[in-house]
Amino acid sequence: MTLKRNSITESEDDQIERETFSGKRSIDDLKEMMRCRDRATQEAARQALVLARTEKSSRGLGQTIKAPN
Repeated sequence: MTLKRNSITESEDDQIERETFSGKRSIDDLKEMMRCRDRATQEAARQALVLARTEKSSRGLGQTIKAPN
């Protein structure tokens, strides 16, 4: 399965990492890919925190989320 993120797919990320570690690409290429990955991950994490905070406030104080069986 290939996931699309900012016009670079996961398989392209893997290829950039492999080529960098084998000396075929510069470390700057890897750094740029990692910065892009961080931006995408940070946004997803921020959205998850906002959702969790919204759900917590709608439950009220002292109520907890029960794990699914």
